[in-house]
Amino acid sequence: MTFAVGPLLAAALVALSSPLAALILSAVCVSVGSGLFVVSRLSRAQRGSHHADATEPAAVSPLRTRGFVPVICVVTAPGLILGAIELAAPALAIDAHAPALAGVLLAVFAGSSALGGLLFGTLRVPGSRATQLVTLVLALLVFASAAGLVGGVVAGIVGFALAGLCLAPILIVGYLAADDLTDARVRTEASSWINTAINFGAAVGAVVYGVLTDVAAPGSALTGTAIAAAVIAGVAVPFLWRSHRAAGRSPQAEAP
Repeated sequence: MTFAVGPLLAAALVALSSPLAALILSAVCVSVGSGLFVVSRLSRAQRGSHHADATEPAAVSPLRTRGFVPVICVVTAPGLILGAIELAAPALAIDAHAPALAGVLLAVFAGSSALGGLLFGTLRVPGSRATQLVTLVLALLVFASAAGLVGGVVAGIVGFALAGLCLAPILIVGYLAADDLTDARVRTEASSWINTAINFGAAVGAVVYGVLTDVAAPGSALTGTAIAAAVIAGVAVPFLWRSHRAAGRSPQAEAP
């Protein structure tokens, strides 16, 4: 809801008032929401535990767990698309002489991502975590690059919608793979690495798209960023398959 309604509201404020008004309202919403979360009863009720069983062996760090590093490298690729789309939406809107279109594109992307996550959660998807992750990342890159190659408002909306359908399932599979591969005592750290990889990819994607859009059209820059993401994923996927085969079972079966 945040990522679907937020861009539409921001676009409306930009059209009716100014970008500054949209920025101020966004900052106020973040501040109020964070404050309410911190002071909520359930949040304040959380307490950590320092209890540890000295008889148990020390937990293995996620980065030292077989197959985990390839997973975080693969999920970096969709992060690039996420970062690029944040810039591609306003760039495409300006190119189409319709500034409000930026909010529509971002809302379509986020809304379809939410829908994709809900659908993915209701289905029993075949294949291992590795297979699911690679397939979904490939689909995301194809849809994003196709939207850039075709160009135009309609292609942008359709492409953003199809790409968004893949995003939430990718995050779901990435976090589940992190849980499956790692010791239960370090799963918070493992999930944090997945989150960090996605955010790092988003930062890189914004840089790559920004550089490309200086020398190419917005759609072509999006396709170029998707190609860069494909290169990153392509380097990591062989290691992912190799660790999967070496384990002798799917990441799903490795869950404790």
